[in-house]
Amino acid sequence: SAALCEYIENCSAVFVMGHSHSDYDVLGSAVGISAIARAASKPCYIIINRDTSLAKPLLDLLEQKRNYFNFISPEKATEIFTDDSVLVITDTMRSQLVESKEVLNKSKCTILIDHHRKTVDYIDQVALEFHEPYASSACEMVTELVQYSPFSPVLTPFEAEALLSGIILDTKNYTMRVGVRTFEAAAYLRDCKLDTV
Repeated sequence: SAALCEYIENCSAVFVMGHSHSDYDVLGSAVGISAIARAASKPCYIIINRDTSLAKPLLDLLEQKRNYFNFISPEKATEIFTDDSVLVITDTMRSQLVESKEVLNKSKCTILIDHHRKTVDYIDQVALEFHEPYASSACEMVTELVQYSPFSPVLTPFEAEALLSGIILDTKNYTMRVGVRTFEAAAYLRDCKLDTV
């Protein structure tokens, strides 16, 4: 978490993206990274293709909070991404599955956060890799990063709900790949006054 914050502190802007056909785990983990960037007073852009996203209900809710989030298309991200920007990729490490290959190719500083097992086409040109195959979800991993961040971000209830939705999706309502750390992350999010329903 300290290393991630150091990269964020020294960049001009943070861009976050996950795999194409984004789901609740991608969107929730992107929201968590956005909260860390906000605590560091850095602009953060969440790259998402709205037409192909599988998390439209959550996306619709979050888009109402315009003061908190900057959702941009892959095309717009390619235009505004600069050499001193940081790219954070969540919930995938496969170069063929990212939301925008163009942004990945432009990035000089890429940070990877993923819980899947490594495959042949994993992204190897990274400044920082947080890879935990035993974690339930990217949202669980990002929740831990938020908890231990030197910037001490304060999650809003709707940010906590977005993170919890990713955990619930990937664990199939706490029935698969659940560990002690999963429940610790969920308990931390519950303390953020979210609506569990």
